Amino acid sequence: MRVRSELLWLPLVALAGLTAGCGKKPRAPALQDEPVYENPQEGFRFVAPEGWRMRSRSEVPPGPLKQERLLVEYRRSLGELTATLFVAMADVSETDDLAAHVGDRAARSKSGRPSGGTESLEVGGLPALRSAFESKVGRDTVLTEVVAVRRGGRVYFFTSSFSAADRKAREQVRKTVASVRW
Repeated sequence: MRVRSELLWLPLVALAGLTAGCGKKPRAPALQDEPVYENPQEGFRFVAPEGWRMRSRSEVPPGPLKQERLLVEYRRSLGELTATLFVAMADVSETDDLAAHVGDRAARSKSGRPSGGTESLEVGGLPALRSAFESKVGRDTVLTEVVAVRRGGRVYFFTSSFSAADRKAREQVRKTVASVRW
């Protein structure tokens, strides 16, 4: 029985095709409860809230963003008191009203009804605003604070949620936001 020489090469070509894509594959960064979160690509860092655990972290490809992207999430549980901090970013035109954008974002995420006004502040020397929202979960009142920091055409959102009874969580998150350096 005579085998054509092209058929002998077929398994080798198939094997080469299968292994060609086996180089380094994209990976999620390791979750490490380091005292400082640093994002070299976006050029900022901050001191993580003490006693909170990193739950997720992502590296976003460079370039324009089509939608909001999560950078890091922290969580703290003390008995029945759970608190979260999400840091995300989105491309928002510099001509857009940032307070209106935060309000629309909160409505889409069902963060609750506005609680108090919007406060202007600086975060790491950049203009920012803080808005608070309130919702009921069972018998508990949950507060959500959003600090939006504009850096050119990109906005960074520091969103925290915690029980209204958990004053320590609010203090820890505010301390973390105050530690941001660009």
